Parts: sequence; structure tokens; C-alpha cells
Amino acid sequence: MGCRAENNHRCGPSQGPLHYVQIPPFAISKYEVTFEDYDRYLHATGGSGRRDETDDEGWGRGNRPVINVLFEEAFAYIDWLSSQSGEHYRLPSESEWEYVARAGTDTAYSWGNEVGVNNANCLGCGSRWDYKTTAPVGSFNPNPWGVHDMHGNVLEMVQDCWFGDYRRAPNDGRARDAPWGVKIVNGRCFDRTVRGGAWNHHYRFTRASTRGWSTLERYGSVLGFRVARSPPVVDHATVPSGPRELRQEKRRR
Repeated sequence: MGCRAENNHRCGPSQGPLHYVQIPPFAISKYEVTFEDYDRYLHATGGSGRRDETDDEGWGRGNRPVINVLFEEAFAYIDWLSSQSGEHYRLPSESEWEYVARAGTDTAYSWGNEVGVNNANCLGCGSRWDYKTTAPVGSFNPNPWGVHDMHGNVLEMVQDCWFGDYRRAPNDGRARDAPWGVKIVNGRCFDRTVRGGAWNHHYRFTRASTRGWSTLERYGSVLGFRVARSPPVVDHATVPSGPRELRQEKRRR
């Protein structure tokens, strides 16, 4: 995890030190949460009541990624989704996010070290949405693990509090949400980590290793999220014998 200087990209101080992380099995959404997803929640609950919650900027709703959502509103959506499904949904941890963004590669992007043309939505990405609007989810080819839009389109919230580098970062896939050394508001850290870059960000800020931060009070047309899910605890004494490692690999992807 972190920036690899050998990829001919300059590494910022927040992207190191480079370190190994062992990621337990988990699931992550194939697409960013869309307006269609979020509008279903708003219809059922009324949302936060904030007047401009989920303003679509006039770009359209449907299968575009939901924007103009606060972190607390994303947490409320995830709690509702968990209650409706009986599953434990959450934001991905930062290390889980980067694991999926890389999709088994060690290059700057999941498709290589150069941004190329029409691989993502960002400034200089060569798409018809560059520096104009968000793109409908799934408009670009998926990464090797079948996940879309990990680079560009919208910045994605992750579970972690913001820390300026990876010193003392956990190596087991957990989010860094401990309260020490960070500002806490209503039981949550105020400064939050975001990943992936957005439709108006230069392509160098959409690399797999690039990190950013936001706050609990900030929302806008560049910020969205996707959800993750931990697998249920399984009593392996009741599971038929078989290739356990293969089952874990399928869940991980």
C-alpha cells in the first residue's frame, strides 16, 4: 500500500511509507452509490431534511453517482441499507479501497502507469465528461476485478479518519478511526479521508496511491461514496468441505 516511486510518478509525503497490508475477505459495491439508490432511501426515510441534500447540479439523477452528501448522511444511508438487508454494510477502509483500486496490479492505475484515453472521468482523461460533469456509473471499462470508477468521477469517502501519512497505520485492513491525535465532533473524527479523485481533478490526482481529505461539514459535486460489506461469521464446522481459499477469494472480489 502506498506510492511506488519506480512507476515514474512523484510520491507525496501523505502516500508513504510503502507498507504491506493483509486484507481479510470483504465485499465492495461494483459501482458508486447512485442517485437511484439514494433516492429510494430518501423516499423511505425523508433523509436528513437538509434543503439541498443530493442536489444533482442539473446533470441528472438515475445512474449517476450521488453527490452533495455529507459524511453523516452517507452513514445514515448505510445504516438504513443494513437495516433493510440484514447485512452489515459500511464504508470501505482506506486499505480496502486501495486494494480494490489496484485490483492485483502495482501500477499507478489499474490499467497501467499512464492515464491513457477514455479510461476514466477526470481532467485530462480524454472522456466526454472531463471537467464538465459526473459520468453515469459503469461508463468505462471495469478494473480486472470487475469494479468500476475507482479512478476519477467522484471522490469516494472511506471509513478512516485523516492522518497525514501511513506511520502507525494498521496492517490488517482495519480503518484508522481511533480518536487519539484527531479532532472529534459528536463521537466522530472531523477530518476524513477521501480517495480516487473526481471529474474535475487532474489525472495525476486520480492515481491509486493518491490520498485526500475532507471534513464532516463538507459536501459538493465532487464527493460521493460506495459501500462495503463484511462477510457473516461462519461456523466452519457446519460448512461442507471444499477449497476454502477459493471461497475466500470469490468473496474478496
